[in-house]
Amino acid sequence: MRHHRNLLALAVSAVIAATTMVAVPVSAGAAVVDLVCPATTATIGFAPPLTLTPRTTTVTISSGVANLCLDTSGQTPAVQSGTFTGQLTTTMSCVTAGNTPGTATFSWNLADGTHANSSSSVSLTADVAGEIVVTGTVTGGRFAGATLLGVFDVTSTNALNLCLLGQGVSTAALRGPLTFAGS
Repeated sequence: MRHHRNLLALAVSAVIAATTMVAVPVSAGAAVVDLVCPATTATIGFAPPLTLTPRTTTVTISSGVANLCLDTSGQTPAVQSGTFTGQLTTTMSCVTAGNTPGTATFSWNLADGTHANSSSSVSLTADVAGEIVVTGTVTGGRFAGATLLGVFDVTSTNALNLCLLGQGVSTAALRGPLTFAGS
């Protein structure tokens, strides 16, 4: 039973690593944090679906929502929440994933009811604990020049069984904090 749980955790981690989103690393003692959104979620899709055999897959991030944001950047009006999308193409499987480059776009909801945008480059990695880490740099718009970091738990309905049965994993859900620093 433990072997099956470890294999499932590995499969889910790979799904996440091959997936989506945007986040940026904040080193200890480095840049000041500008924005933290602890309640961030997204759906990631894989086309073609992930299987046990590595192959070129397009990963699409959709339904990304950043909530409960705390904006300490000093920019006004402050960010309250936002939405985002992203996409990348990589070679991956249910159990293998590496450092994968891609892009993401954010639309921020500001305190005065207006909106601002950000675009970023992103990279994903995953570990066997069912986690995906997204890092990147904001390349334009609000928080330009900031790094982003997201550490997300990944959930996928029955991922291991879908992979072992050859049906493939076509979607997974991400949840966790998203941080921007150093803009």
